[in-house]
Amino acid sequence: FLDLRVRSCHGTVAGTVYLSKPGAVMSQLIAAAAISDPCHLERMAILERPGRRPAAVLMADLEASSPLIRRRTTSQYFAFGRRWVRSADQCIIDHGGIVGRHAGDGVAAFFLAQTAGSESAAARACIETARVLKAALPDIAARSGLQTDVSFRFGLHWAATPYVGQITTAGRTEVTALGDEVN
Repeated sequence: FLDLRVRSCHGTVAGTVYLSKPGAVMSQLIAAAAISDPCHLERMAILERPGRRPAAVLMADLEASSPLIRRRTTSQYFAFGRRWVRSADQCIIDHGGIVGRHAGDGVAAFFLAQTAGSESAAARACIETARVLKAALPDIAARSGLQTDVSFRFGLHWAATPYVGQITTAGRTEVTALGDEVN
């Protein structure tokens, strides 16, 4: 903590300013808030109250990841996974989607008709996101030192009645969807 006396132009004390540096945990929250995309946060806020929402669903998963992991060091594979997830999340956000769950090297995303403006706009954004991610994959692999062919499997699906919402726990906030169309 740092206390600073604020004085008027006449030299009398006008007040005190208290400055404090956040602790390690608070600095992590500040960093997370600083890199968060405001538009994505607005889309996620809609999902605080779960409900039925027509959406295009994107799922992407690395093909044959187990053999690839065995041929690389854990740190190489982790670097690749981190780059992939960051790139995927940014692409999803840039195309108006909502980032869903991550599971290892797999990602999910939801493109809501409600936020896209129409069902066709949501579907179009989902398809374009898959195309951009596929095109970005060779660069991500090369920057991670993976010289082998790396390919992802993409699943795109239209879900007319999924139950989509936000789940917040002490450890994380995520968006998920339930229903036959997303199982």
